[in-house]
Amino acid sequence: QQGGGQTTFDYEDMGDLGDIFDNLFRGFNQGGPTQQFARPKNLQNTIEVTLEEAYAGASRTFQLQSEEICPTCGGSGKSGTRGNICPSCGGAGRVARVKRIEVKIPAGVAEGSKIRLAGEGTMGRGGSKGDLYLVVKMLPSKNFERKVDDLYTDAPVSLYTVLLGGEVEVTLPKGRLALKIPAETQNGNVFKLTGKGMPRLGKGTYGDLYIRIKAILPTKLSPQEKQLYAQLKSLRQG
Repeated sequence: QQGGGQTTFDYEDMGDLGDIFDNLFRGFNQGGPTQQFARPKNLQNTIEVTLEEAYAGASRTFQLQSEEICPTCGGSGKSGTRGNICPSCGGAGRVARVKRIEVKIPAGVAEGSKIRLAGEGTMGRGGSKGDLYLVVKMLPSKNFERKVDDLYTDAPVSLYTVLLGGEVEVTLPKGRLALKIPAETQNGNVFKLTGKGMPRLGKGTYGDLYIRIKAILPTKLSPQEKQLYAQLKSLRQG
């Protein structure tokens, strides 16, 4: 679903991620069975995603604590005909349980994208639950700068290659490719590789990759190398 500049993904069959929050069940057994008549609430938490995960899609496994209607008292908080407090839930009408769950991260997510886990918020009247939203926080990448669906990166190239031409290997979010460098390529020149950027969420297309050439000058020259560069200088100055 699109709205407000953010993207939301629905996972109707996913389990409860409620206890990502340390205080979700704070006061869980306080206040007696009347708590179950509160309105269900939506929850929100952050999920950190690397650029490589956003490029290819990924999954995360969590060990989580969720709440459910107490199987002993059926949510009433009472036990027996005398209305004693239920020994299983302490009168809360609900109990906590721990489980593991896998959350899928779709390819193409960006900063602020939301993954909606329907029915995985706090429990309310009659056992109904709100939703849980995981808000994507993109982690910085050491290799790429992302602008919407386009990627930008630097390619270190030797002085000899930019002068004479050749190939250089470029790292992609997934894999590598050989980039042809024409002779006499200038430092800072940018090459555009169409369709090699980030996947466009839900569209089956890709942005572009922009590669900026970064010429690497040689260091620790030998006497012979210095002599050759001096000869080249003389030739250029004519």
